[in-house]
Amino acid sequence: MNGEIVIDGAFKASFLMSMLFDRNKLIRSRAAEDEVNELAVRLGLYPIGIERPVYSVAAIKVEEADALYQNMGGLLPVCESVFGRRYACSGVFSSGKLVYFISGSGEGMRTQLSYLASELVQRLERMTHMRCSIGISEVWSSLLDADKAYEEASFVLKYLPDRTGGVYFVDDILSTMELNHSRLSYIVSKVDELLKVGTKEELQAYMEELLCDENTRNMPKANVMMLCIQLGFCIHKAVYEVSDSPEADKFLTTQLIGSRVFPTREYVLRMSLEAKDIISNQRKQNSEVLCDRAMHIIENEYGDETLSLANISERLHVSASYLSAILRKNRGDTFVNLLTAKRMTAAREFLMCTSMKIMEVARRCGYSDQHYFSYCFKRYYGTSPNKIRKNVKDDQTSE
Repeated sequence: MNGEIVIDGAFKASFLMSMLFDRNKLIRSRAAEDEVNELAVRLGLYPIGIERPVYSVAAIKVEEADALYQNMGGLLPVCESVFGRRYACSGVFSSGKLVYFISGSGEGMRTQLSYLASELVQRLERMTHMRCSIGISEVWSSLLDADKAYEEASFVLKYLPDRTGGVYFVDDILSTMELNHSRLSYIVSKVDELLKVGTKEELQAYMEELLCDENTRNMPKANVMMLCIQLGFCIHKAVYEVSDSPEADKFLTTQLIGSRVFPTREYVLRMSLEAKDIISNQRKQNSEVLCDRAMHIIENEYGDETLSLANISERLHVSASYLSAILRKNRGDTFVNLLTAKRMTAAREFLMCTSMKIMEVARRCGYSDQHYFSYCFKRYYGTSPNKIRKNVKDDQTSE
């Protein structure tokens, strides 16, 4: 670590907020992990002396009906004094709630957090005369996952049962959801398939049926929201995988900016159709570029006898079957026929415009066997290489 870093309260808050709220983390590596862990210890976010500390994130709201407590920032020391009796902790105020990073030994952590958070609820409700709600994430081990832990804690606050206040862990909320997870997995896989290989009409019909009032009317609100969130991730991932255009970048940026807002059914449907257009356009452009690159290789390396669909596809980082399919679609013929056409055209020019021996022409065009070359040439043009050359000489003599 850089020893010149000034460790103060502002830097600590900035570092913590970066870990909690920034989804664009460092590239995952042991070095990156060690670096942020070392800084977390220096800042007091991780306790000293624990070899493998773990952490949870707690999100806290104090409210009455739709009104939030007006001095939430002033409650930061109160919360820290309670959690701090057992764990290293630090908090920030953001988006109408207090967010706490709580770390220590993983042994019995959930039970201890439950006791401490229950005590904190009672204390805050006595102080503010408002309802206090605390959502607590799962226990995590990698500091680079702190944003995910924050999302879990925020999710809990969003879907507290009847918004009655109290302490809830993320699995408390998930366990109340009746959405069949194998069914959810199937739905996400189906949408991913339709985005990548289905038609826009098939995707629209499936999404409209999936998200219609009749299918979602009897689902708990949390189930519908979980479904929409999962579909949103699926759509974002599908576009990201083919992202190589301003249109795709704009789409992804828009989703990133709006990622803190839970998606509605209407939003997910619209987003899926926009994504399908982007993916279709990108695939079309990509296939045309790949075809151009393949044809460029054929044009310049047709004389290489070892040139094949397999080694060109390997150089272009696609499968041979995919390259074959897009050549058929965009160039109207197979790879073998396209390569043969180039070789035969070049051979004819050599025969007509040079005095090279036929064996040399064959070699220049990727054929080590003169007899096989002559067979392919006659099959392609309906006449032999010797006859082509003789016709040229006859024409020159008659002139």
